Amino acid sequence: MRKLFITRGVPGSGKSTFIKENGLEDYSISPDYFRLRLSSPTLDANGVFGIPNWNDRQVWELLFEWLEKRMSQGCLSVIDATNTTPQNWNKYRELARKYRYKIYVLDFADVALEVAKERNLQRESYKVVPEKVINRMSKQLAKCSIPKKAVVIKTADELQAELGNEISDLSEYKAVHHIGDIQGCSVPLIEYFEKFPYAEDEFYIFIGDLLDRGPDNAGVMQYVCDNFVDKENVVFVEGNHDTYIWQWITGQEIRTKEFVNRTQPQLEELDYEEYKPLFFRLMAYMREYFYYSYDDKKVFCSHGGLSRIPEQIAFLPTAELIRGSGVYNDVGTCDTSFLEHAGENSFQIHGHRNKQSFPTQFNDRCFNLEGKVEFGGELRTVLLNDEGFQVNDIENRGEAVETFPQNNEFVDKLRASQLINEKFQGNNICSFSFRRDVFYKKQWNEQTIKARGLFVNILTNELVIRSYDKFFNIGERRETEVENLVKTLNFPVKVWVKENGYLGLVGYDSASSELVISSKSTVDGPFAENFKEKFLSEFEDHLDFIKKFLSDNNCTMVFEVILHKEDPHIIEYEKDKLVLLDLIKRQPIFEPLPTDVLNEFAETIRAMPKELAICLENVEQFVKWNDEIQELNYKYNDEFIEGFVIEDSVRFMTKVKLDYYAFWKSFRPALDKAQEGKKFRMPRYVKFKPEAEAVLEYLKNSSVDELQGLSLIDFRKKYLSEIPK
Repeated sequence: MRKLFITRGVPGSGKSTFIKENGLEDYSISPDYFRLRLSSPTLDANGVFGIPNWNDRQVWELLFEWLEKRMSQGCLSVIDATNTTPQNWNKYRELARKYRYKIYVLDFADVALEVAKERNLQRESYKVVPEKVINRMSKQLAKCSIPKKAVVIKTADELQAELGNEISDLSEYKAVHHIGDIQGCSVPLIEYFEKFPYAEDEFYIFIGDLLDRGPDNAGVMQYVCDNFVDKENVVFVEGNHDTYIWQWITGQEIRTKEFVNRTQPQLEELDYEEYKPLFFRLMAYMREYFYYSYDDKKVFCSHGGLSRIPEQIAFLPTAELIRGSGVYNDVGTCDTSFLEHAGENSFQIHGHRNKQSFPTQFNDRCFNLEGKVEFGGELRTVLLNDEGFQVNDIENRGEAVETFPQNNEFVDKLRASQLINEKFQGNNICSFSFRRDVFYKKQWNEQTIKARGLFVNILTNELVIRSYDKFFNIGERRETEVENLVKTLNFPVKVWVKENGYLGLVGYDSASSELVISSKSTVDGPFAENFKEKFLSEFEDHLDFIKKFLSDNNCTMVFEVILHKEDPHIIEYEKDKLVLLDLIKRQPIFEPLPTDVLNEFAETIRAMPKELAICLENVEQFVKWNDEIQELNYKYNDEFIEGFVIEDSVRFMTKVKLDYYAFWKSFRPALDKAQEGKKFRMPRYVKFKPEAEAVLEYLKNSSVDELQGLSLIDFRKKYLSEIPK
């Protein structure tokens, strides 16, 4: 939890011993730890080993770097240092304010100086501090005051009182209301309080996520601030989306586009000067958890839900209290575990995660208040009174968003695979991509071949973008070897021109009713941004039609993106272009829309469709064509191209990279090394090709200055212009 303990006292005053005796060693960091990692003990002029201090600036930089990393997760942290001067206290206060920590001072200033000196001499020889240094620190300590608002702790009993589980007794109240994730949906919130009007003799617990995804964040914030902030019978438990409120009002970086692009503009509609003090007080009173008793019941409330209640909750990171034990999908497992560990009269109420759409009462003792209210679900609430727990869910009449349970099994298998990375992209969308080792170790299976250009809304489980299944070069796998293809291809076979760019993808998210534009693996970064800019510019007059088409036909637009200046590859192009390759259904099974639909759609929006090179009617034609394209100087329509995509009549796909493309691509690593002035060797692919010797010799004879800034295309043009004809 957000507790920062800072020791204060001269060497030998008992700081480290106190930390060890009270079980805080695993939570502490000290400058001596970093001193001994940056340098081993050294001998002084008198032959005595000691801990060197010439790296102290770097030592404290590392200490504060580690401390901030811990504080960003809400980890209880202990600074085991003398802190006899004021120089570091400002930094402690700065971090404490940024991450909303409470500062405690473990004060050993009262320990007699002679006692400290005696203890100091009993330590390991290299840890003994010179007496004159201790005397100097003692004088400094007398002049260094403890920061205001810091809680001073001098005894183990005082410390354990701060580390114990705080349980509030709410038995005097007639009822306890638990309000789940509101997510900026004011309509069901107001409806709940019309049904159960606020009363001073009842208690109210908001379980977290007041804001962010819904349509009326300003309305929710105004309603909450006007009616519930500063009330003694109201508690706010912090949710992950609530953290952004603090980052916003304190001017910190907010890394989620959802809040910046949607929630923040809505909040700025309020009179900020009027509501700013209320925002600060709301966040100041927000709890990491709330644990209470009501008659014979004990109820634990957190945003994410725990698998059990530990003896000392303070040792849990705030991040776990907010996001829950385990990972996002483990919510059912955690509630089942809680039931197994909890006593007969112990209960848990949480929100945050419920992708599986579990009911509000998950089991006898656990309630899940995540009802996907922002997607047309319900605002989940639980009322506790003398009659026990009562579920009162309020349907959100303001939103109606479709979910896609038919994709649940598919997405679960992706998540279960150790070979696939899931990466959050913002706006509730995650990308699924096979890991790098999958490519190099050929670990292809039913999941990994689909995990490329695949984006999922993790709340609705809609596949918002679906690209090609991974398909392979001729000869790359046994089934794509020519002798097998002649047996397995279903004719007629279409051969498409393979352009030399990168994939650009345009899908549709039903939850936001917006297009989602990405490169193969991300919605951010230069590739995605360049494609997005090009796409929006080229099709700005057809965006509404495109959005409706992708929604109605449940499909993704797949483009080859050629940017001849910003992103030159191997094949030279004279201008930029977007080539519409396919319209692929957003479903687990790979299924492109028919070619005639693709062409009609392309004509409507004035897009450039992929080019059909040839249609092969039988095996004989395929074999003859395959033989014709094998020469190094083969050209298609008098132009060098990357290759071809081969698609048979049942949509089996393979591809062939032409020799010209492969030849020059193999020289790219050699060019990179030559530009850095490093040694390079003959590429393996072209080792036995006579043309390669001339290229390699030319590259060796070129200076680093001559090669600087050249793309592979530039180098090839330079080479071809200078070699003898």
